[in-house]
Amino acid sequence: QFLYFIVFCTQMNVATFASSPAVAAAVVTAARFVVAPEESVALLAAFLVFVGVRFVLHECLRPRVSGPAAAIGTCADMPGTSWLEHALLGHAVNTLSARHHAGDLHVALVRNASTALSKASPSTPASKLRHPAVGFWFGPSTLQLLVTHPRDVRHVLVDHPELYPKSEQMDYLIPLFGRNGLVNIRNEQYHTRQARQVARAFAPQSVRGMAAVSIRRHFAGFVSRLRRRLEASEGRRARVEVQASMSDVTLAVIAESAFRATDDDEVTFDLIKRRIVFEVSILMAFLPPWIFNRLPMPRHRRDRSTRKDMFGIVSAARRSAAIHEHDATSTGSRLIDLLAEEKSITDEQLLDHAMTFVFAGHETTAVALTWMCYALSQDSAVQERLAAELADAFDAGAMPTVDALQELPFLTAVINETLRFHSPIISPIREPVRDVVLPGTKTFVPKGTTVVVPFYALHRDKGAYGDDADTFRPARWIDEPGLQARVTPYNFMPFAIGKRGCIGRQFASLELLVGAALIFRNFRVSWPDGQKHPHRQHGATARPRDPFDVTFELRGG
Repeated sequence: QFLYFIVFCTQMNVATFASSPAVAAAVVTAARFVVAPEESVALLAAFLVFVGVRFVLHECLRPRVSGPAAAIGTCADMPGTSWLEHALLGHAVNTLSARHHAGDLHVALVRNASTALSKASPSTPASKLRHPAVGFWFGPSTLQLLVTHPRDVRHVLVDHPELYPKSEQMDYLIPLFGRNGLVNIRNEQYHTRQARQVARAFAPQSVRGMAAVSIRRHFAGFVSRLRRRLEASEGRRARVEVQASMSDVTLAVIAESAFRATDDDEVTFDLIKRRIVFEVSILMAFLPPWIFNRLPMPRHRRDRSTRKDMFGIVSAARRSAAIHEHDATSTGSRLIDLLAEEKSITDEQLLDHAMTFVFAGHETTAVALTWMCYALSQDSAVQERLAAELADAFDAGAMPTVDALQELPFLTAVINETLRFHSPIISPIREPVRDVVLPGTKTFVPKGTTVVVPFYALHRDKGAYGDDADTFRPARWIDEPGLQARVTPYNFMPFAIGKRGCIGRQFASLELLVGAALIFRNFRVSWPDGQKHPHRQHGATARPRDPFDVTFELRGG
């Protein structure tokens, strides 16, 4: 009976749980607790001893990350982390708290590991140890491995994506995006099928058509409204809450581009303005997704309500698709129209794609524009250089063409530097399906290890971007001839790379191009005196933790 009980308590998968020994163990154990309660203490003690021994043996005998350029982070890597916190939570305490900016942990771990490995192997060239594989504990039992070597990054994201599907952590997104959204699908073959189904909606000609209408119209509207406000303000200047403003305009863009909604369409626009946001919880360090997603939390009730209302929009698009056929090259076509015409896409899949569009279609761009406003408010020289280039290209209040904007080098440099220094995405996460050896660092990685590609550590690599990699300096993209040779798709990837790269990268790029051009051609931004600087929080995007204002001043000419 005791052995049956052990078998029952140590098997976690459904198949074993439903097997006859496990069921017998459950019945026998329950009966003994009822019939002979005096034996329960001894039985419980024996079970705890067994679990303890099993845990120790598992920790001692399981395969571990190892290699000549591999290291494991400690509590000393981040100031202010006590050994007790690290023992209980690992570096989850630094990832999920407001103690450090999102991405700073990855930068510190990689740099500290590189220094430590160089000291331990003085005969090894420093260049070979500049891109280590660094493990750190996230919670009490989850090891995450930072992969920074270019060959390793390519191996994980480009060459062998089938070996590295998305991590189980992506299942935390299911209450929001469902099981069919491109962001969180874990099965690679299923992801490929879904990506092919939505590819038509994101074809270059489709995006160009939508950009010709939605992006230009809504950013021009934002500029026009703000100009009128400032013209009526004292000194032609006023404080503006940047994050809310950028979210409003990018939401308006995606509402029209994806769902044909306008400001007059109160139902659709109010639904989309709920700001679909995914926030990281400290409970995720302890609870697997299948438990966390079932907790009666306000976030889950909100997600269910939003999905229910969004289904009404999806159903209307499906009915419209049965009557009308839309041309992907037409400026009147919308994402939801093009998807609804795909007969192979079910209503549930269409709903999941719609939820993903709303989030990915506005959040990342809004975050990038928010950080761009902050960065330029700290550097008047950069701002004036950009404004001068824009003034030579078009008049204030005018609407430039996308082709003309793409020819402006410093505008492109400011956008690239924002995406480098303030990357909206922190890190894609993968999980190998079998034991692997990374080709760049020769690191052994056991099956099931959480593999992280840390954008902030890659984007602040001093070997690629220079000793001032920790400084926001857009001129580096123009004034340093050797930079283009050092920067590769494996150390600058704001939209990720490979088959899992952002399918809407062209749409987002056009939004950033048009938005930045119109904002900084018409306004000068500055940081209000006495306001605290923003904190970059960890989440699905690196958004500011708290709203902040920037002073907008109307430019002349």
